[in-house]
Amino acid sequence: MTTKHTPAPWSVDTNTNDLREAETIRGEDGVRIAATYKIHEHRDDKTKAYYEARANSRLIAAAPELLEALRELVAYHGSDVDNGLDELLTAARTAIAKATGQEV
Repeated sequence: MTTKHTPAPWSVDTNTNDLREAETIRGEDGVRIAATYKIHEHRDDKTKAYYEARANSRLIAAAPELLEALRELVAYHGSDVDNGLDELLTAARTAIAKATGQEV
């Protein structure tokens, strides 16, 4: 299946500018896909919005891997073969870890 979106992997770059921080989601070729912003009243102020913006960035960056893992899982579910289940679970765990900012 051909995708219409920027191919994976996507990554998150953090840029700080005074009281505004931006996280830019980029494709493998460095193309900017999206950005999330968090505004601080004070440089050391880390509010709920700050942490939500970081989580949003991770989730956006994990989108291609999440989509691919789900596609593979759905395709696998339709087969009677148990081969490959470990690899599918590993791909799903890796995508979940990327989306949630956890270690695999």
